[in-house]
Amino acid sequence: MGIMSDVGKQPIGTGKSQDEASENLPTDLHERLVSAGLVRPGPKPRPICELELELPSCDSTLAVRAILEDRARDRREDQGDD
Repeated sequence: MGIMSDVGKQPIGTGKSQDEASENLPTDLHERLVSAGLVRPGPKPRPICELELELPSCDSTLAVRAILEDRARDRREDQGDD
């Protein structure tokens, strides 16, 4: 029987004993994701709290409304209600 992964709690078949398999697993979560093929290798992304984000300089209400209306129209067209 394999060990349980942190991603989805699925058993991982290793072909080794649990002790040998657990020695080869990275302890860092980012490295585990890389070794599982879920994240590309490279530097870790910066946490969102460290990003220096600014609020938009203009009111985006009209743009958001237009996007939502386009999506609703596309859904109606896909369903044949138009």
